[in-house]
Amino acid sequence: MKLKLTLSLISLLFVGYSGFQSYQIASAGLLYQVAQLEGDGGAGLVFTFLFFLAALLALVKPVAGVVMFILSALLAIFAGQLYGDNVMMLWAVAPALLAGAHGYRWALTRRKQITVAA
Repeated sequence: MKLKLTLSLISLLFVGYSGFQSYQIASAGLLYQVAQLEGDGGAGLVFTFLFFLAALLALVKPVAGVVMFILSALLAIFAGQLYGDNVMMLWAVAPALLAGAHGYRWALTRRKQITVAA
């Protein structure tokens, strides 16, 4: 239970920071009429939304949460390549690591259920 809450808290911290950063990038692009910044910030906000959904799903359905974390990592990589934003590509590391951590937590929980049942 502690690991689940710790991973969720880490996820929500990343969501807050990446959402704030993406919003700032998108609003700077809108203010200065730079379409690339608008698109990059918008893609970052979509990434943040998927990341948030993954964090919520990981609390209820760990496997679905892992899938959403992987999808959000793939989106970050794609958006980083599309807009030439290396920081966006680095953001893909966080959901990939959290997908592995949640998958590991799920495997531990599953192993305990199998051991108790046997």
